Amino acid sequence: CGICNGSILIGIEGGNGNYTIDWTGTGTQDGNIVQNDLCSGTYTVNVFDNGGCNTTVSIFVGEVPATNVQAAVTGVS
Repeated sequence: CGICNGSILIGIEGGNGNYTIDWTGTGTQDGNIVQNDLCSGTYTVNVFDNGGCNTTVSIFVGEVPATNVQAAVTGVS
């Protein structure tokens, strides 16, 4: 809960090789297919090929639900 340890790995196929990878989102590094230590949120990646074609994808990194604790209390008899 509240820990920024998410990750994204993208795969790229087709196009004209020599890809340029541009990310938007806090903590991202352009040029990488792997992003680590991400907080919960939406990240966008734009991939451009050598021919000028591009594809844009938005990816949501969710947060792990908080730990749930239940207790049952009984009185002393």
